[in-house]
Amino acid sequence: MYVKTIAWGLLGLVFLSKETTSLATQPTETLTYLSTMATKPPDASTKLIRLKDDLSIKNAERYRSFQNAMARSQAIEFKRPGVRIKWKGKGMLAGQDIFLLGGMGPLADADLMVRLATELDATHSYRSVQLLSLPPPQSLQHMLEKGGPYGSALFDFLPRQKPVVLLSNSAYLAAPALKVWARQLKSLPKAMANRLSRLKNQTSLVLATQKARDNRLYESELAAVGIDALYPSAAMQTRIDKWIQLAKSRPIKRSDAQQFISDLDTIIREYKTSSIALACTELSLLWANIKDKRTALPLVDSQEVLIEMVVAAVTQPHLSEKKP
Repeated sequence: MYVKTIAWGLLGLVFLSKETTSLATQPTETLTYLSTMATKPPDASTKLIRLKDDLSIKNAERYRSFQNAMARSQAIEFKRPGVRIKWKGKGMLAGQDIFLLGGMGPLADADLMVRLATELDATHSYRSVQLLSLPPPQSLQHMLEKGGPYGSALFDFLPRQKPVVLLSNSAYLAAPALKVWARQLKSLPKAMANRLSRLKNQTSLVLATQKARDNRLYESELAAVGIDALYPSAAMQTRIDKWIQLAKSRPIKRSDAQQFISDLDTIIREYKTSSIALACTELSLLWANIKDKRTALPLVDSQEVLIEMVVAAVTQPHLSEKKP
């Protein structure tokens, strides 16, 4: 984990001079900029788009439309530009800045922003919620292609003063090294485990990416609350990965959601488990498009848990996790 983060950092320093136009010195735009981008997505040379505006439902919807347009023009997630966005809070001089280090697909984080705009109303006081929507390199090829831009974007994103950092699944893999930057680290795997523990079940089937399955990302966090983590077979994981890739590549259709709930019912029948953890926010996009959300087993949705994490960080800033 440390090695990966150090590698990102070194690549970031090496390539920073080459990326200054698209990363370090790129001007910050307001979301009105997205009105034109939704019909004419950025060209392939754009590495990172910086945005700043008030967190409102209208602005969040603009952002979602923009990400949907990028997905329609480029289905491969790693070939799209990343986004660094600063949502300004309503209590500009009160509260704190919350940094959400993404890794979840851009369509999933756009959905997250829309839902956050609804949750964080005028009663909440915070300076900003800031998001880096840029998937970390997952393979050697991606490391060589994207390691430099990712490293420089990561170092530029996290401020000098120790912030409150919320970690998605991918960012959680680098959590030990990120501790040097953060005053508080709040991780999605730990938050998911805490939510599952409320169900008082003994087992949970973790539905996530192949990488999360291979790294047993949720195993230790679930074990800490007395839950045995179960993982799909290789064949079932292949089906799940196809759903995840579909949700990364384009907006979800109603027919997609109907087929997904059918597959979910099959999974529930095949595995002897007490609960289901939708531990990937792309799967959350599919789940959100299902009208009748009844399942035979209790289900915990990672997108809902992420929203809870942000709201808790804003409303209960004294709460912290010493370990991610």
